[in-house]
Amino acid sequence: MNLFEFTPKKNVSRLGLITGILIIGAAVLMLITVLFGNMSYRWVLQLISIGMLTAGIFVTSRFIMKSYVYAVVQAEDGNDLTVTEIQGRHTITVCRIGMASITEAVVVSKSDSEKHTALNEKIKSGKCKKFNYCADLLEDKYICLLAEECGEPLAIKLSWDESVERLFK
Repeated sequence: MNLFEFTPKKNVSRLGLITGILIIGAAVLMLITVLFGNMSYRWVLQLISIGMLTAGIFVTSRFIMKSYVYAVVQAEDGNDLTVTEIQGRHTITVCRIGMASITEAVVVSKSDSEKHTALNEKIKSGKCKKFNYCADLLEDKYICLLAEECGEPLAIKLSWDESVERLFK
């Protein structure tokens, strides 16, 4: 039984713009190398073009085609936080941790670089495994959950929403 469920919204127009710029830029660079075949260091432009195309495919497959659902479900030994990944008709639970194992929930905004740096240092010093379940590429605000599940430290990044923040306070 779900006690809480939230599907973060993503800015598809911004993601589409980023993908379009990357793919069109890759095509233009490759076209330049074809039209001006006698240019020196042509391979550099081709390599940059392939990198831009790869980044465009990554953004499309990771952020445009996938969405996440955060849910708190009732379990035998307490409540569990689950993150379900939805891609087309396929759904898979990619994260399930006990709410009792969450040690800290940190809300970080894009403008607060000091807090972001401190959180990254804490994650590195604790040797946490990092998981990013944000719905958008360029989040203005996100929630980082620090937890210990099965003796292993974890850092889980979720999209921010007021209801999700209230859940962990």
